[in-house]
Amino acid sequence: MTADTATASVRVPRPLLFPLRAAWVALALAGLTIWIVGIPLYHHQAETLTNINGFINRNPAEWRLGLRRLGLSPQAYAAISVAGEAILAWPAFIVGVLIFLRKSDEVIGLYIATVFVLFGTTGTNSVAIGVEHAYPSVAHAVDLLDNVGFMSFFLIPLIFPNGRLVPRWPAFLVGVFLLDQMAAGLFPGSALDSNTWPDTVNNSVGLALLFSLLVSPVYRYIRVSTAEQRQQTKWVMFGLVTFIGTFAVAAVSGSNPWFLASPVRAVLFDLIVSTSVSLAFLFVPISFAVAIFRYRLWEIDSLINHTLVYVSLTVSLVGVYILGVVAVQAIFRAVSGQDSQVAVAIATLGVAALFNPWRTRVQRFIDRRFYRRKYDSARILSAFSAHLRDEVDLETLSNNVLAVVQDTVEPSRAALWLKPAERNA
Repeated sequence: MTADTATASVRVPRPLLFPLRAAWVALALAGLTIWIVGIPLYHHQAETLTNINGFINRNPAEWRLGLRRLGLSPQAYAAISVAGEAILAWPAFIVGVLIFLRKSDEVIGLYIATVFVLFGTTGTNSVAIGVEHAYPSVAHAVDLLDNVGFMSFFLIPLIFPNGRLVPRWPAFLVGVFLLDQMAAGLFPGSALDSNTWPDTVNNSVGLALLFSLLVSPVYRYIRVSTAEQRQQTKWVMFGLVTFIGTFAVAAVSGSNPWFLASPVRAVLFDLIVSTSVSLAFLFVPISFAVAIFRYRLWEIDSLINHTLVYVSLTVSLVGVYILGVVAVQAIFRAVSGQDSQVAVAIATLGVAALFNPWRTRVQRFIDRRFYRRKYDSARILSAFSAHLRDEVDLETLSNNVLAVVQDTVEPSRAALWLKPAERNA
């Protein structure tokens, strides 16, 4: 496979275009129907605190006690739960429809559109499980759409951004995986269902697929992708890392028994985590939309830069604030023998005064550590601007201009043309 072939987008063959589009519409309508039918069931389960979906971390009596102490009714909790499901579902579904309308003639566009409409309507799992319990006759079909929508999402790195498997060797693993997901929904308990396979086989296939998911996009980015495709990859990775990072922090925090030590903490933790994860997921369809439609691709570097700066700034200032409160409270206890709210005010004022100078230092560190070329270019331009005010010799100035262009832009060749002075008639 040549470099041009590996980077070109794969078009859907014209004879297959209409059947595939028709199949996509059918899948989208099926997923939408499941969501519309399932959301009242999900609302009822949340309102009555029925733990079918496993979204309640304690027994219903303790959960109801925690809600009451927080001043929340079961109806309010149900409304919040449904809103979280809507945030997960509708942005993905809408972006999937938009991608289908504009990019369904490309393999990657049709694939991502399919993944998003299924993931948005059934892949969030909670709504789909309610439908499976309420309507056992369609449970296998719903489970199939649920599995395909959820798991196909994780195969995107293998073919993004142009629909080609690069390198090609993961194709066999992907085929086995997709067939297994279909068999698990259509023929549960049969020899085709991986749940009946030996653990050694399942673990080997899973590890091989995980290795492919990690290595393939890195290989593509370094060896194959064009500059534009690398920007597309950055956008997608930014959205995925934001969501996965938030989910990982929530999962790690949930393993701490302190957060679940009382009904109030458990309910409050659940509300904060579910809201944070739902909002973080918004970055995923948005980043894919930007990458697929190539809208402001080159702004991702600035966005990543600012994200690194403000995340680092927030974490460090929160640490300083906590240490400041503890230290000042210790001083007050040593002097007066009791705590004081003044310690909180002092720590708050200290962090407020520290914000701007610390932000500048963090920005310089991030630029120097991760954006060295940009940082060096900015320094060169700043030094040249200062030198320009004092330079009067034209030849020296011309040489300095060429040197600055060479150091910052790094063109293959550079020349300076000066317009001759006009003679007076």
